[in-house]
Amino acid sequence: MANKNKTIAIISAILVQVIFGFSFLFTKMSTDIASPLILLSWRFATAFIFLNLLIVFKLVKINFKQLNIKNLLLLSSLYPLAYFVFETYGVQYTTASESSIIIALIPIATLVFTNITIKEKPKKIQIIGILLAFFGVVFVVLVKDVETSFSILGYFLLILSVISFAIYSPLAQKSNKSTQIEKTYFMLAIGTLFFTVFALLESYQKGNMLEYFKLPFINLNFLLSILYLGIIASVGAFLMINYSISVLGSNKTVSFNGICTIVAVSASIIFLKEEFNVLQIFGMLLILSGVYIANFVYKKNSNSSIVLEFDKN
Repeated sequence: MANKNKTIAIISAILVQVIFGFSFLFTKMSTDIASPLILLSWRFATAFIFLNLLIVFKLVKINFKQLNIKNLLLLSSLYPLAYFVFETYGVQYTTASESSIIIALIPIATLVFTNITIKEKPKKIQIIGILLAFFGVVFVVLVKDVETSFSILGYFLLILSVISFAIYSPLAQKSNKSTQIEKTYFMLAIGTLFFTVFALLESYQKGNMLEYFKLPFINLNFLLSILYLGIIASVGAFLMINYSISVLGSNKTVSFNGICTIVAVSASIIFLKEEFNVLQIFGMLLILSGVYIANFVYKKNSNSSIVLEFDKN
């Protein structure tokens, strides 16, 4: 059963990164239509409504009487609240290349905060793998785009987003009193409340409150975006990432993050017809090598030969 759970957790961690990779396409499709706050508001509202429908039809269960409210509020305030706020506005002040590289620091930051908060020391092979994947991300991004913004504010906000998730991850791992459904429910509830309040304030200030409510019903691209970002990239991905953290731990779960970059770059080339550089293949191979190394360990068998097997710790 333990091996089965671990296999499911690995598949979930990979699927999360694939989903997040494609989410850039849908986000890009919506940024010309609505502001980041409005997009986030509709994304989380759609996800929250969908999850409540699953509860109403008894497809998922939550015991509201036994919820650890204080703990769940802390987790939700870090991710998605702080993470998405800092990331969304950090991206606005920086270039795509800069934001991609800084966000790719999440696995490294998670190693540090996991060691500090729950005293889980990473293995050398994990550190090597995560660093290799990080340099792969840097290589892929710099080959594609070398623009710089020199925005201190933008860098600062993106670093705060990295720290937010790096703190959230070990705390979520340690929080075994709440189920994955409960964690996801609160993440979506807090996100919906916060982003909708500020999206409505923004719409009121701009005098387009009616447009805010009509947008998904008059713009097909925006509707498709919030359905994907809300149901698949929020409900589905949040459930899977919480499950992966609970089974694999923080360090292993975030070691798969580089896959998101591979999917995002590949999707941009295929669907957005962006330019392709052969050197990007080298960077992608570095990322895959890093992910592989971070999750497998070398061990000697009885015949003194070296074999690779999944790290069971």
